[in-house]
Amino acid sequence: MKVVFIAVVLALIAYSPSGTLIRTTPKPVRKTFLVCNKWTPFYDRDDPSNGGDYEPLSSLRSARPNDNICSRPAALEYETVSTKACINTGEVITASPTYGFACVNSRQPDQYCNDYKVRYCCLDEHVTCPDGYEWTNFYNRDKPSVTGDWETLAELRKENPQEICERPIAIDVRRQGSNRDFRTCGENVTVSPSFGFRCLKRDQADYRCLDYKVRFCCPCD
Repeated sequence: MKVVFIAVVLALIAYSPSGTLIRTTPKPVRKTFLVCNKWTPFYDRDDPSNGGDYEPLSSLRSARPNDNICSRPAALEYETVSTKACINTGEVITASPTYGFACVNSRQPDQYCNDYKVRYCCLDEHVTCPDGYEWTNFYNRDKPSVTGDWETLAELRKENPQEICERPIAIDVRRQGSNRDFRTCGENVTVSPSFGFRCLKRDQADYRCLDYKVRFCCPCD
């Protein structure tokens, strides 16, 4: 499975389990997951010259205005043009969905970067629970304690019997208190209707997670 960097934009978003499951890594050795069903093509606008390989989102959007690349992607996937995953190159990179990708030659053991390509996950921003389904209440069972914030479907079903269906078709994740969509918070997380939500402190640049709440889209009774 490909290596992906994810951070995760405003608006209520529902994630369908029929989307593509992508592996993510905020650091070359950390992995989390997100469901994405709308990827852009891969882009390779720069070569590893003039100090490195730079694929910033702003430059790509300016260079490809007709491609309608979203301004706030939910995820970024990157690999070498020869489709070699970054985790296998041993290179030090900078990447986020809001910035894009950068590999600086001087930071590499051999003082040179591979040539990379990138693509973005542009999720629909106005997906809701369809007819015949309804949202559950919001749940917040965990606080960002020792390892992070865990709002998993399995644990929530145990703690709230008869309230959450076994196979939700969508999940809505908000920051506790401010009610902001989780993607505006810029943290590297795991999200899917079948799993729930998880934020690990070790996957964050500041080793801290915010507090989140979740709800699920389930069939009407």
